Amino acid sequence: EHDNVRIGEHAQIGPGTVVTTTGHDYRATELDRDYSQILSRDISYSTFKNPRTGASDGLKINSVRPGSIPAQAGLTEGEVLKSINGHKVTSVNDAIAFVKASADTTDTWNAVFEKQGREFTRTYRSPPR
Repeated sequence: EHDNVRIGEHAQIGPGTVVTTTGHDYRATELDRDYSQILSRDISYSTFKNPRTGASDGLKINSVRPGSIPAQAGLTEGEVLKSINGHKVTSVNDAIAFVKASADTTDTWNAVFEKQGREFTRTYRSPPR
């Protein structure tokens, strides 16, 4: 399965972005100001451990507040973010660092998720500069 979702740069992961979602346009300053609130209020996540190896194997979405930026980007409870543009996600800090480091060289973010044993990709696109 492959979903195309038009949101701002950093694929909903980092601050300093413009996020365009259905019916809402979130400016960079709003996300910069509210970034920690978005992470603490709008979404709950934890490191997902591979049950066979015990190794970190992505970020599990535990809950998403309805109508929030993460919900509008398509995130749902139970999904595990496995990789972004082929970069394995092992922690939220790792994901943020990767996206920030890559933001100047890409405008397309392929995020691989797994839910109930099914893997799928969502493609997020940065707005034109």
